[in-house]
Amino acid sequence: MQGVVGELPMQPPATYDGQDVRVKVTELSKDGHVHFILDGVHLGLANSLRRSMISRIDTLAIDQVQITENTSVLPDEMLAHRLGLVPLNSEGMERQVKNYNKECECDSFCGLCSVTLTLDAKCTTGTMEVTTKNLLVEGGGPSDIGKPAPSPDPKIQDGILLAKLAKGQEIHLRCIATKGRALEHAKWSPVAAVGFEYDPYNKLKHTDLWFEVGTDPRDEWPVSENGKYEKKPEDTDAFAFDEKPSRFYYDVEAVGQLKPEDIVLKGLDALILQIGQLRQGLHDLTNQGEPQHHPDQVMMNGGGPMMMGGGGEGAFGVGDGGYAAPNAYGGAYGAPPPPGGGAYGYGAPQGQGQGQGGYAPPAMPAYGASPAHYGAGGRAQGQGQGGYGGAATPSYGGAGAGAGGAAGANGAAGGGGGGWGGNDPW
Repeated sequence: MQGVVGELPMQPPATYDGQDVRVKVTELSKDGHVHFILDGVHLGLANSLRRSMISRIDTLAIDQVQITENTSVLPDEMLAHRLGLVPLNSEGMERQVKNYNKECECDSFCGLCSVTLTLDAKCTTGTMEVTTKNLLVEGGGPSDIGKPAPSPDPKIQDGILLAKLAKGQEIHLRCIATKGRALEHAKWSPVAAVGFEYDPYNKLKHTDLWFEVGTDPRDEWPVSENGKYEKKPEDTDAFAFDEKPSRFYYDVEAVGQLKPEDIVLKGLDALILQIGQLRQGLHDLTNQGEPQHHPDQVMMNGGGPMMMGGGGEGAFGVGDGGYAAPNAYGGAYGAPPPPGGGAYGYGAPQGQGQGQGGYAPPAMPAYGASPAHYGAGGRAQGQGQGGYGGAATPSYGGAGAGAGGAAGANGAAGGGGGGWGGNDPW
């Protein structure tokens, strides 16, 4: 992989599999705006980054409003809604607000999962404007975390207008700001919008340009500013029907919780984490049923969870899964029986059965199937402790039709054969 920050060629790269990745930041302004170009990746990955910046970054937003007095013309619900959309400073939030409120161990909210703000305003003369400057973090302190984010717009330097009060009207309330993501509610989104474009000249014909009859679509659909970064196609150029987009233009407009460059970096981190979780999930799914080696791990295997017990704590399976407990049927996991081997023995607590007690299930079992494919013949694994009876469905310790289960759970003999039923699944 080659990463280059700087000038880009006028021709987008021919590859989109990450072999020729390039990034160029074309604009970074103080008003919360960043424009950059990403080269050499797949359209799906590029769009995933856009979605990650919009919805997968943690920020603070007001989630609960406790109103004690509101004599303004605004209903309580409308005032609470306006407060919920106020952008709050979230830089370095992870050092203070470490937990999500719904996952915190506190009863309602605490300093580890929330920031408390108060608003007290009363008009004594004329008309009073209540803005976000009236929102104060409870307890103060040197940290700016949770304070209303200042706006770069000079028209609202005094804060975002929340309500207007006439003489005698007042508002007294308390706000609880919590950590969240825009996946749950848009108020946690750190961006107003993320512009996303590719192929500004529409060479790939991914967009149908509607136009009036008798007019030129190029006049009605002028090329965006991103066209200056690519070579203008000629009318005589052949249509590259098999070409795929590999250059993408981003325009990130921050709201105020985070700096625009931090939004891009945090969006990348969130995307990497999401891909890692997907990879781990696929790995766990494809390796389902394989024997584990850690003594305390739980693995899903066919019909149910199976504990890999340590120190001879065994397990027995139903559908190659089943239940676990100390002194369980089969004793400790040990060497598998020979082909055609039959029953699980009623093993001792430390797995003193013949062949080290029991055997591991197959690596990839058929869901719900019994272990009948081990065959009807074979030997019981318990030393004189009896085998499982039954010709198709195994019985747990009771007398059965199989040759190895006649003596029951605590019988004196566990001769060969029988075991886990016949050759058909149950």
